[in-house]
Amino acid sequence: FVDIGETRIDYTFDEVAQITEHFANDLGIEKGVTLVKAWSHGGYDMDYPDILPAAEECGGNQGLAEASERVRSLGWLFGVHDNSLLMFRDAPSTDVNDALIRTDSTAVGDSITRWRTYQCCPARMMKHATRNYPRLTELFDLNLLYSDMLAAVPLYECFSDDHPMTRMETIEAYRELAE
Repeated sequence: FVDIGETRIDYTFDEVAQITEHFANDLGIEKGVTLVKAWSHGGYDMDYPDILPAAEECGGNQGLAEASERVRSLGWLFGVHDNSLLMFRDAPSTDVNDALIRTDSTAVGDSITRWRTYQCCPARMMKHATRNYPRLTELFDLNLLYSDMLAAVPLYECFSDDHPMTRMETIEAYRELAE
């Protein structure tokens, strides 16, 4: 990795394509999936829901688009990591009204770690996904998008007056996002 001050670069988008080309051309692996994490301008799990543009330090939108083209030309699938359940408090489009709400009417969030986040209510995930996912597909011609945490978190209930959710409704919201 390359350390440039507070920013840590584990790979460039060109290197992602080179690694896939090595697997395909040198090792003879005909089919596979290349999934890029830490690709957004804030890095891994940062700045949600405002994930674009792709990290300039790694090659920017152009570099990620070129990596996608190179990987897909090998017959491999290409995708990126996303996390629709997080909203960073400092992200321009974060709206606390989209947060998961506890029984005491407070927003679920994390202010202890360096990640000052709100947990997005499953009822509001699609608001960000319908904005972001078509744009990601358009820019990077993705075959897939990995939506992190959907199968690894509790079935939340939301007690918001504006968007209450039962656990069963959370299952349906996760299913809708996955589709």
